[in-house]
Amino acid sequence: MANDASTPTDSDQPSKTGAKGRATPKRKDAEAARKQAVSVPKDKKAARAAMRSREANARIEMRRAFYTGDEKHLPSRDKGPVRKFVRNYIDSRVGVGDLFVPLAFLILIPLLNPSAAAQATASLFWTFMLLALMVDSLFIAMRITRLVKAKFPNELRRGVVAYALLRSIQIRFSRLPKPVVKIGGAPRTNKLPKSLQ
Repeated sequence: MANDASTPTDSDQPSKTGAKGRATPKRKDAEAARKQAVSVPKDKKAARAAMRSREANARIEMRRAFYTGDEKHLPSRDKGPVRKFVRNYIDSRVGVGDLFVPLAFLILIPLLNPSAAAQATASLFWTFMLLALMVDSLFIAMRITRLVKAKFPNELRRGVVAYALLRSIQIRFSRLPKPVVKIGGAPRTNKLPKSLQ
């Protein structure tokens, strides 16, 4: 009988904790907590109103995340350390893509001019600008591929080059999520619009 008292029982054993530092909840406990968190009213009208309210709150949180960079509320295409690294790399430099859209509008003016010389000059400048954009995009693609492969060897890297190139040709103030680094790499804070404060 003494041996029975000395043997440890299941309740004496410490609960296993994973790498995250806490025990993984049992499935039934997690499902119960989720059902309790999202309680749906029985009335259809009230349920629809509650769903619209939740969706509106989610949209507000996502818009706020575009300014703050909060990973939890960003859309899936912008989530993760790899995408954040790519955004910061593109936002910390000035490339041909930053000037492409404004210069494209400026080139349109001489192209609309009836003068053949002005149109020829504009066409030549347009060709030069496209070549410069292609060279810059090739440099970005090679650099991003090398940096991401070295920094995140175990992360999913599919689509990061396209993500970087698309961001690089957007005008800086129109980029979403908003840049959280200045040109040169210094951190910056974005002011929230009054509607999101």
